[in-house]
Amino acid sequence: MQAISVRYSHHLIRFLTIVFGVGLLFASAEFVIPWEPVPFTLQSITVLFIAMTLPLSDAFVVVFGYLALGAMGLPIFGHFTSGTAVLFGSNAGYFLGFLVATPICAAFQPKSFAGYLTMTTVGIFVIFFCGVGVLAHFIGWKAAFAFGALPFIATEPLKMLGLDRKSTRLNSSH
Repeated sequence: MQAISVRYSHHLIRFLTIVFGVGLLFASAEFVIPWEPVPFTLQSITVLFIAMTLPLSDAFVVVFGYLALGAMGLPIFGHFTSGTAVLFGSNAGYFLGFLVATPICAAFQPKSFAGYLTMTTVGIFVIFFCGVGVLAHFIGWKAAFAFGALPFIATEPLKMLGLDRKSTRLNSSH
């Protein structure tokens, strides 16, 4: 009887962790500084935080679940938007980048600050590579780089440093 109880409590904790992760992504999407065609949000760094603090399968379920819920109409994307038009619009590559970067960063959960900095850099590169690549189909390569990557060169390193400090402390407590 106790083994069943432990198994169920493990599943409940896992479920609640995934729900919390989706909620965290939702909240990070609402911290928006308007910029066209790609707004400034905390989503990319939140995706990497989730990837580097949860087990790979849970991290992927969180990110995929967030995107699936938004695609199905739950208004959890930036500015409380939703739907496939948002998911497959000009920001589609960044969403794709979330899905690609999550397993990469989750597979290598480093324990040191240098390791976190490295994995965060890799994750950001993957997200922006995918994002700018898809955005280029909407506005051309030059404009995609100018508006989809260059403005973030100053902000992403600052977010990375904050994430790396928090993640290092979180994982060293395990």
